[in-house]
Amino acid sequence: MPELPRQDIKIVMRPRGGLNLGEVSRFEISRDIIAVANVSGEEVTQDVICLNKQQNIVVISMPNRENADRYSVVRNLTISGTAHDVSAYETAPHGTVKGVIRGVPMTDTIQEINDYIVQDYNPTALQANRIGKTTTVVIAFDGDKIPNYIRYGNLLVECSVYRKQIDMCYLCGRLSHRMDVCPNPEDKICRGCGMKNPEESHVFTNPKCSLCGGNHLTADKECKARFKTPYVVRKRRWERQQREEVQQQQQQQPRGPAWQAPDGRRSRSQTRRGRSKSDTRSPSAAGARRRESRSRSKSKTRRSNGAEKQVGWAAASPVALDNSNFPPLRSSHPSKDNEYRHCMELKEMIERQNNQIKSQKDQIQAMMERIQTLSRTTNSDNDVSVLKRKVPKRDTTSAAPPATKPTTPPALTQSVTKAPPTETAAVAMEEEKVEAAVPPTMESVMSMLKQISSQVSQMSAQVNSLTVRMDNVEAKCSQLSVRVMTLDVKNKHLTVAKMKSPRLNLRVRPRKVCSVRNSTAQKVQNDED
Repeated sequence: MPELPRQDIKIVMRPRGGLNLGEVSRFEISRDIIAVANVSGEEVTQDVICLNKQQNIVVISMPNRENADRYSVVRNLTISGTAHDVSAYETAPHGTVKGVIRGVPMTDTIQEINDYIVQDYNPTALQANRIGKTTTVVIAFDGDKIPNYIRYGNLLVECSVYRKQIDMCYLCGRLSHRMDVCPNPEDKICRGCGMKNPEESHVFTNPKCSLCGGNHLTADKECKARFKTPYVVRKRRWERQQREEVQQQQQQQPRGPAWQAPDGRRSRSQTRRGRSKSDTRSPSAAGARRRESRSRSKSKTRRSNGAEKQVGWAAASPVALDNSNFPPLRSSHPSKDNEYRHCMELKEMIERQNNQIKSQKDQIQAMMERIQTLSRTTNSDNDVSVLKRKVPKRDTTSAAPPATKPTTPPALTQSVTKAPPTETAAVAMEEEKVEAAVPPTMESVMSMLKQISSQVSQMSAQVNSLTVRMDNVEAKCSQLSVRVMTLDVKNKHLTVAKMKSPRLNLRVRPRKVCSVRNSTAQKVQNDED
């Protein structure tokens, strides 16, 4: 079966009643599945239906959770006018491993088992399910590590690796499929001797297993080859093999010649090492060495009188080593480096998108504040218009002129006749001030409303674009998490290989200057002076 997208949801359908998928049109099966699941034409374009004729099952891959729920409730299919029962279930997602606990009471339901296992004390546990009608429970863990112990409620239980059995049909006696999906239940073979369609009274004397060749039935409980090697075990073996190959390559690499001084002389450490190998351990030799060293020390002190102090390790001039002759280190796994580089690019892209989202949020907040200020200005304009309506206007035309002229002095008549014009002028000035302060209300309100509506439409468009970008970021984060989980072990091997490279362990030790040579050089210089 070809490889399906790893990030998609997988649904497995197992047909019952002797339906042989190899003898039925695959197009008819796919169309019947879509019709029973009631999936629309637009959504079904993203789904993939694949037939596994060897195991006699149907595998459906889809990215949409709603479609997965519809496929998982399918219980029967009508193919060529015949109804067949089907059992559908969802498989564990990619990047998970399975563990097993044993001895779970049969009285515990599936819901209770999940409540006891999927909890905060088991952070990597995703889901648990019982194997048939047994006391064994399979648990799906996130990542590639299985804990040695898990908590079942408040009880600490041992957990081991789940080893899947090789598919064996106990109905027809053949491998590669199970008994519930047997396509040919009437065509049988003997599990002991391989005889086709044996009678009920058939007896075999020397059984032979077709898996391991042992003296037992095929895929019997005594057979050690009936279990598949788990992926976690195969991965550990591969990692161990890679480490051994790296060590062998390092051991087979030829070592370079011993380090020598620029003038061609060997270092003192090598001469000392060679001298220590040639010396004997006899008492006479040890005494001779002591006498020689004693006499040598005396002569050194006599010759070094008046000379400079001895030069130590710190005073020696460092030896410059040219590393240009060494070729640059190259990775033995360029594909891993490309994947790591791709992951880093995804991380940088996510950071850039997060910064863009943050800036757009700030813009939206500023626009909301502007809308609030505009609403406040509209409310103040409405209040001013109300004040304008409440200002009373004095009606001067309705007042009737006096019938007779009063018998008052001329000065009083002039003051009385001039009073009404001044009052009306003041009222008129107040009205002019109010009219000058108040703009045309309806036009300003309509223009402001248009501006607000346009800004709101722009904000809605920006919010929609933000939601689309957030969905893309979530999808990329899921891809990144999957890639990082797969690259953890690969990066470890790469770093170990680089750290164990012999060219990285080059160390240059400064040459220790002998005090005797310094003293002789000083004497030569004094003679020349």
